[in-house]
Amino acid sequence: MKLTTMLWKIMALMLGAVVVAQGQKPPQGSTPGPPATKTKLEVKGSCGPDCEQWVKALTIEAADKVTFRYSTEQPGATSAIWQVSDKPFSSGSQMSMAQASQAPHVIASGALGQVPGPGHVTAFDINFSVFAPKTLTTPVTYWVFVVTKDGRANPIGLASSPVKISYHAPSKTVVDLSGIPGDDGTTLRFEGQDICAPCQSLVAPIKKLEAQKNIASKNLKETKSSYWTGEVKDLLKQIELAKQKLDQCVISKCGGLSTLFANFTGTATMTTSNSDAKGPFKEKVIASVNFLKYDRTHLNIYLSTITVGPFKVPGGTNTTTITGQGSGIVNLQTGAMTITLGLHFQQSNDFAGDSNLTITLSTSSGSPLSATGTVTLNGTGKFVDGFLGDDNCTMTIKGTISPHP
Repeated sequence: MKLTTMLWKIMALMLGAVVVAQGQKPPQGSTPGPPATKTKLEVKGSCGPDCEQWVKALTIEAADKVTFRYSTEQPGATSAIWQVSDKPFSSGSQMSMAQASQAPHVIASGALGQVPGPGHVTAFDINFSVFAPKTLTTPVTYWVFVVTKDGRANPIGLASSPVKISYHAPSKTVVDLSGIPGDDGTTLRFEGQDICAPCQSLVAPIKKLEAQKNIASKNLKETKSSYWTGEVKDLLKQIELAKQKLDQCVISKCGGLSTLFANFTGTATMTTSNSDAKGPFKEKVIASVNFLKYDRTHLNIYLSTITVGPFKVPGGTNTTTITGQGSGIVNLQTGAMTITLGLHFQQSNDFAGDSNLTITLSTSSGSPLSATGTVTLNGTGKFVDGFLGDDNCTMTIKGTISPHP
């Protein structure tokens, strides 16, 4: 029997004897939860020279040195080793007693010396060129973990949850975000804005963090582990802070504009091809309009609730409640504007049934956004479902946006 396999089986027997050694019995009718590892391992992500990210999964494109760090709270642990498996395996809080006896397929290992004290971490490098192929025909995946040992060099406690290292050959078209120029005046287009040189170095960390968040989200979906829940939340916070930093730079140095929060007040006039609800229906409209950073040519619109009726329908009356939101674009030079709205029509009459309408409104047959903020938009669309299903709709929205770009 291989030494590594035997060591893992000894660990499983030791874990199985904990309850007996303590002279305790699990409560009747309950199943003890799986043991949890007290050792944590992370790999250093590549998010640029000015940021430091420690993650649970990493993709590399060359067999080179990779930096890891670990910490442990395992009682009785005095030393540790790192190991690399080329086969997946279960460990940590997700490893059952039966799985604990299943040894990983270890292809490389190394000593880490004395374990760090409580609350401290130890960093170390693994040179993948020692065991990884120099050229790849297909991607290779490795699982790295740490095993703690007692004063007699015997494994103690559970190994850390493995860190996944995916080794891929470089893509034919390599986009090196870390090499974005910083001093030569070259511009970079980002979210509709030309980013000046001083701000360009702030874009790469955002994209790196978003890539790490995507990996963490995938791992969370696959494992349902609370670790990945915390990782995703932490990365989202870091992404938000990094974007705020970029916003400040773009607005102060590149001439970019912050999002403009505005209000629309006016009227909406609607007619339909339904003989029982022809209209015209004219109602007051209030909406929030956000002209988005950095050039304010794109906008989002959120309508306040609109109530139409009551009006007569076969068998009684009906009141229609309209809610919705949309997005659009505006030409700041000409005032031309196009907005697409998604509207939901809720009917009070049980026999009517609710309907939905997607309608595109434009100033091409109305009037463009003026210097005083007035605008008129017209459009047509077709209802889906309910009392108005398959009927046509004509709508005119006229009013004032304040403030406006």
